[in-house]
Amino acid sequence: MALGLRARFTLGAVVIGLFASGAWVGWHHLHFHIPIQDLLGYWYVFIAFLLLLAVPLAVGFHYWVLVPIELINSYAPPIERGELEAALIPAEDIPGDELGRMMLIRNHVVESILRMNAARKRELEFVRTVMDAMQDMVYIIDAKDFRIIDANRAMLESVGMTREQVLGRTCHDLLHSCPTPCTAPGHGCPALDLLGTGRPAVTEHAHAGKDGGERIVEVAAHPIREPGGGVVQAVLVAHDVTEQRRAMTLMHQQERLAAVGRVAAGVSHDFNNLLTAISGFTGLLLADAAPDDPRREDLLEIKRAGEKAANIVRQLLAFSRKQPLELRLINLNSVIADMREILRGGLTSKVSLDIRMSPVLVPVMGDETQLEQVLMNLAVNARDAMPAGGVLTVETDNTEFKTPVEREGFAIPAGSYALLRVRDTGCGMDAATLSHIFEPFFTTKDPDKGTGLGLAMVYGIVKQSRGFIEVDSSPGEGTEFRIYLPRAPEHPSAAS
Repeated sequence: MALGLRARFTLGAVVIGLFASGAWVGWHHLHFHIPIQDLLGYWYVFIAFLLLLAVPLAVGFHYWVLVPIELINSYAPPIERGELEAALIPAEDIPGDELGRMMLIRNHVVESILRMNAARKRELEFVRTVMDAMQDMVYIIDAKDFRIIDANRAMLESVGMTREQVLGRTCHDLLHSCPTPCTAPGHGCPALDLLGTGRPAVTEHAHAGKDGGERIVEVAAHPIREPGGGVVQAVLVAHDVTEQRRAMTLMHQQERLAAVGRVAAGVSHDFNNLLTAISGFTGLLLADAAPDDPRREDLLEIKRAGEKAANIVRQLLAFSRKQPLELRLINLNSVIADMREILRGGLTSKVSLDIRMSPVLVPVMGDETQLEQVLMNLAVNARDAMPAGGVLTVETDNTEFKTPVEREGFAIPAGSYALLRVRDTGCGMDAATLSHIFEPFFTTKDPDKGTGLGLAMVYGIVKQSRGFIEVDSSPGEGTEFRIYLPRAPEHPSAAS
């Protein structure tokens, strides 16, 4: 650009010199009537005009115009590269004339842009820090095509991807593997609601987690508007409520069990009073009946039915934790050793029994008879879950929790525990069945194969022994029950 200006200005200076020379020739020709051919013979006049006019103009233009322009242009490449700091003209290179004042104005403009860029960078860093500090998933989408243009750390960790893998993908594809925005009833897209109404929207639906499982999230969408008021982007904040919903479900289950327990306790006491009368009068009648009395067999049937009903009452009382227990110091290894043959006899020939006992096990306080009933009920359930055969494993071990351990629906206090683990390789249970297994009269067996009180009684005995029980199961993967019984406080050392 500078060479072009210099060439054009030099050409212009020559033209001005020639024009001045021509004017001199024309003026002498008109006023002194000197022939033009004679005037053209004064070639030195032309050279003089060129020297007097063209050269000073060219030199002045070079130093006063071209040099400052070249100086300013030398700082243009840094601006084109975005390196504004390098585009500032040093104070020692700025002259004290009009062009110098233009350079100062230019420097002020560049400095203002630098300050605005620095402020914007600080704001972006602040927003990024706030977003990454949030435990909730935060992501920003374009209102036109729902593509993600930014996401915080929690969002990236939730989907198990890097920022580069997330940006540019649509939210419905990334989170729901869906080609279009979600429109399922009750699980609609909050961004769609936001665009439709122009107001913030909140909804709850399922997101895909990095482990492939579903996470229940509450998603709130907030608008980012252009100056005209239209929504150009949407900020979505997704709060994971999976554990909260699970805890609420378990809390309701615990409340339901407690309510059923209270009802069972009341009914059992009343029913037990009636059974006492029935059994008593039946015994009196049997005592008066002769051996050949035809009514004797009917009375015996009434007595057997009363005994069965009394057993059901005992199970209900065990579930409701109202049955009195004879607590004493026991060792689970001894209980299992005494039950070995009984357990084996209760299994089919296709089911093998594997007993693994810890050589040193902490003693616990419990009712040995009731714990035997717990083992027997768990073994029977395991047997029924393995009609084609399998392995029943009964295992004991010591477990110590330094701090309280949170489980689904309850917490195990810190301390030392004897662990009883009963595991089978049967058909397993789904989540819906697991949520009801400790409820009285709930059973998946045929009506003539179970009352649904076995696991309810196990639950009640464990709770009444100040213990904790948890179960893991899934279809086709078998079932494992884990019972934690606290160590007897007066015996801190282990017992063999």
